[in-house]
This record gives sequence, structure tokens and C-alpha cells, in this order.
Amino acid sequence: MQLSFSRFDDEFLERSWHWLNDPEVKHLTMTPDFTREQQLLWFSGLPKANGYLIWGIECDGKPIGVVGLKNIDETSADYFGYIGERNYWGMGLGREIIAFAFEAARKRRLQKIRVKVRTDNSRAVHLYARTGFLVLGEADGVFQMAKDL
Repeated sequence: MQLSFSRFDDEFLERSWHWLNDPEVKHLTMTPDFTREQQLLWFSGLPKANGYLIWGIECDGKPIGVVGLKNIDETSADYFGYIGERNYWGMGLGREIIAFAFEAARKRRLQKIRVKVRTDNSRAVHLYARTGFLVLGEADGVFQMAKDL
């Protein structure tokens, strides 16, 4: 299996509508309810979005998810990412996705990456721990984690 990372385009926008409206994906990613109009407004603002980077994830040419950095400042950023195509869950792709995000952060000379993850999202919690994130705290069923680069 070959992962690649590409521009978040109209195809990823359409797929993310479906992915993020899947009840389990929505729960695991802590995605609030949103309308098509809100999604389109967000997408139209991406070219001017300061402190926000997003890529589509493809596996063997098939769009399967999204990865990005947000709240980017001079030294740190928040990581986000998910595989929306359920048949790719549990295949060990997470480490490569995280490695891509780490490299993108290092290219911007960032020193720290943070992530928020539901405490009941055991696959993600274990992935983040294996890739060097440390739990800083927990509130309302959400771990705050960070990794120094």
C-alpha cells in the first residue's frame, strides 16, 4: 500500500462531507454538526487561511482521509487527521500519516505539536503515544497531548 498526500480539493471536500457525517467518524473526530453551506464557506476560505494547512490522504490513488496542522504560530501547531474510509482502519497507516505531519511541521521550524483526542478513541490514543506524544491532561473525556519536535 502506497500513501500519498495531495492538495485538499473538491473531491476531498465532497468525501469529507460523507466521512464527517458518519456517526462514528464524527464521534471519534469530535466534529460538530455543520451544514453544506458552512462547509463550502470554510473551503472557500482555505486559500487565505492563516495558520491552517490541510492535505488529502490517498492510498494507492484512492482518497481515504485528511491530515493537517492548525492554530499554527511561530513555534507550535495542533495536529488533526483521520481516515474516513473505514476499510482502511487498523492497517497501520497512522504512523506514516503522523510522520508526514511531523515533517510538515519541521519544515516550518515548529518545535511542538499538540493534539486533542477522545479518551475512548483507543486506536488514536495508542498511535499518538507510540509516536511520542505525552498526555498533558484530561478534561471532559478528552486528552490534551503534545510532542516536542
